[in-house]
Amino acid sequence: MDFIENTLDKKEELCNLLTNYSYEIHQKDDGEYRYLNDGDICITVINTDDDNKKIYLDLQEEFTLSFGSFHSHYESFQYSYDELVTDLKGILENRIGAASIYHHYEGKQNWLGSLMISIEEVETKTVKQVFHHVFHTKDFRNDLEQYGGEVRYEFWDSRYDKRIMINKKIRG
Repeated sequence: MDFIENTLDKKEELCNLLTNYSYEIHQKDDGEYRYLNDGDICITVINTDDDNKKIYLDLQEEFTLSFGSFHSHYESFQYSYDELVTDLKGILENRIGAASIYHHYEGKQNWLGSLMISIEEVETKTVKQVFHHVFHTKDFRNDLEQYGGEVRYEFWDSRYDKRIMINKKIRG
């Protein structure tokens, strides 16, 4: 296994992958990037067609990719970094996106989980198939049945985005 001594060593390589995209490099500050440690960076990829969509690539002790409500951690090994690059390309090419599920409660949406999903899975799988881990958790399933909720599929190209409402079950 090839250990990556310092995630910052991959900064130039990642920036080269993003040459056709708009991105910014951020360090620790008092605002949005206050979570970074001194010396860490976040490469923020900005969707020029939708200012609300960004991909965050944190280069810290490990790599972290965040998109929509989904985030994933990648260890400081070459195989894990290669997985990060594959996922990043998949998002930018609209082959994969973020899928998130929420339940409604007192006018708010409470997050129950997120995962990466292929565009094909959005078209072929039911909500219960996609979020089987949520529906197998009794408390989450009860919250969805009692309060209702929604699923959001978010892709880099907003044309592929989808929102599905989950109706609460009427008990009586």
